[in-house]
Formats: sequence, structure tokens, C-alpha cells
Amino acid sequence: PVHDQRLDYVRMAFEYAHDLLGRRLDIVDLGANMGMVAFFCGAAPQVRSVVGLEADPRYVEAAKVLAFYNDSPQSVVFEEYMTGNRPYTWNTDVLLMLSVYHHVADKDAFLQELAAKKITCIIGEFAVQERYYPQRGSVEAEIAHIKKTLGFKYVECLAVSQDYQRPLVVFHNGPQSIRK
Repeated sequence: PVHDQRLDYVRMAFEYAHDLLGRRLDIVDLGANMGMVAFFCGAAPQVRSVVGLEADPRYVEAAKVLAFYNDSPQSVVFEEYMTGNRPYTWNTDVLLMLSVYHHVADKDAFLQELAAKKITCIIGEFAVQERYYPQRGSVEAEIAHIKKTLGFKYVECLAVSQDYQRPLVVFHNGPQSIRK
């Protein structure tokens, strides 16, 4: 779409985290594809760095080319990454998982890696088909499991995507809603 509605919620999340932490943010975009969300975040004054992680090396290369041609800030970098292949080592204040979490093969191992991080908030767009959550059986149960495993106090459903009817949720610890 000309305007991706999800970007409004991504902005809310990083503005919330910036207000809470009082400093510029490190953002990780898991499943960055060709980097459009990462570029959006990298242009914001509240953001110090963005790492776009993508499993497909062709998309990583395309994102790097687009970054070069768009004169993207040097604070936006792209790397090839598949969960479970190497440890999750990136500084992360805000983690974006837009339509990618259901592709993570070992969700529990991935969540254990994230649990060691001090992430202020996570925005996730989740597939709703039960087949993607065999351990817990539904997207609702998976979201509750993520909240518990990562120790977040709150989960807010921000919207349902227009295209696939996927819930867009944010995990955070308050003290207030990310909606202003």
C-alpha cells in the first residue's frame, strides 16, 4: 500500500520507548525483507541505530542496495540472520516482528535468547492459523506465552491488519499505554 498503516504503530512504539528511556533507541527489525520499515525507523530523530535482520540473503543484498541508492543513514544496517543459527546479540530497545514470528522454527529457544535482553517493547504482527503454534495451539495462547516468558506486564492489541487480518500487538511494561 502507499501508506502502510503498521508504520503509525511502529512510530508509537519507538516514541513510547524514547519517552520512557530518555535517549535515542536501538531498534531491531526481525524479518526486514528489503528494509522499508528499517528505513522508516532510521529516519526518526528518536532512533540511534536500526539493524534489519533477514533470513533470505537475496533480500539482505536488495536492502543494502536500496540503502545505498536512497542515501540511507549509516545507522541502518542489514544482516543475514536465522534464529537458532547464531546467538541474538544485537542491542535492542524496540524489537519489530512484523509477520515473521510464525516462521521461527524453535520459538521457545528464540524467546529464551530474547529473555536475556532488556527490551523496552516488542511490536508483533502474528499469523492467526493454529498450525503455526503447535506447542500452544493458538495465536492467543502464543501471545500469552511470549508475555510470560519475556516478563512483560502488558500486551496491547493495536490493530488488525487490513490485508491478512492479523493482530498487531505490543508487549511492554508500562507505565502507560503506548497510545497517546
